Amino acid sequence: KRIVGLPGDTVRMENGTVFVNGNSLAEPYVVNHDNFNMPEMKVPDKHYFVMGDNREVSLDSRSPDIGCVKISDVIGKAFFRLYPFEDIGLLD
Repeated sequence: KRIVGLPGDTVRMENGTVFVNGNSLAEPYVVNHDNFNMPEMKVPDKHYFVMGDNREVSLDSRSPDIGCVKISDVIGKAFFRLYPFEDIGLLD
């Protein structure tokens, strides 16, 4: 999943467009956009708001079963990009 919102950020969705702190996100990495709507919410302290790139089938922070993810539950670090294929390689 991608971290979309940091602690204290506000996140909302209108017709599939994500707004963080009132600004729409450019998301060229999203595989399948949906028309999801979500009222504005504030990301709690020590949590992240995460979303998958394949929005139509992603189980992520939009789901009440998942919600925002505790920072302490995040393990590992990304070091390699596989997609998009034209940008494949090691991350800084």
